[in-house]
Amino acid sequence: MSEFTHFDLDGASMPVLMDLPDHESAPAVIVCMHAPGVDTFIEEIARRLAVAGIAAYAPDFYYRQDDGELDPLARMAKLRDAELEADLAAVHTFIGTRGHQRIGVLGFCMGGRIALLAAAHLPTLRAAVSFYGGFIREAWGPGRPPIEQVASIDCPLLAFHGTLDTNPSPKDMEDLSLALTEAGKEHVVETCEGVGHAFLNFNRPGYQEEIAMRAWRQCEHFLEQHLRF
Repeated sequence: MSEFTHFDLDGASMPVLMDLPDHESAPAVIVCMHAPGVDTFIEEIARRLAVAGIAAYAPDFYYRQDDGELDPLARMAKLRDAELEADLAAVHTFIGTRGHQRIGVLGFCMGGRIALLAAAHLPTLRAAVSFYGGFIREAWGPGRPPIEQVASIDCPLLAFHGTLDTNPSPKDMEDLSLALTEAGKEHVVETCEGVGHAFLNFNRPGYQEEIAMRAWRQCEHFLEQHLRF
């Protein structure tokens, strides 16, 4: 059963959705939200992970903002990489205090981008999965964009994208794969033919059930393989 917990960061309270399996020694995954936030789609992803025996923790990265009435893209535009990296580190530490020793990260859309940041900044992660992570050539605030940080990634990475997507575009993902290869990083970039952005999201018109479920099974297998539970 899912529930929210809260902890204080930067003088504000960060909500974190938790969906936990029965056994306490389960591995855990940080679930990085998409632009709409921690919504029914993210709740369903957390539920699937828990059913598979993986503890899911989905932080609300908008917690510093008081303007929930804004369009999700406007809220996303206010995020900054330095704050996201601090939030990821705090969530990672929090998960560790709950007894999880094998931790990965998973994200969708902007969360796929955040998952790349997590993989580059949290060296003890065991696996990272990025679904159609956009804006990988852009830095949000000072610093380098995610595609320029791949040399710091120390865990295996699985990235999905659709051939009809424009952000990330097929060229973005080709260049990401090349950068990872040149850096000697273990990775798989999975190309899904004939689908666009957010093809896994059942709340979006671009949802493609057959492709989505195949990609999700591959994601689960990857997490099982690398989190070793």
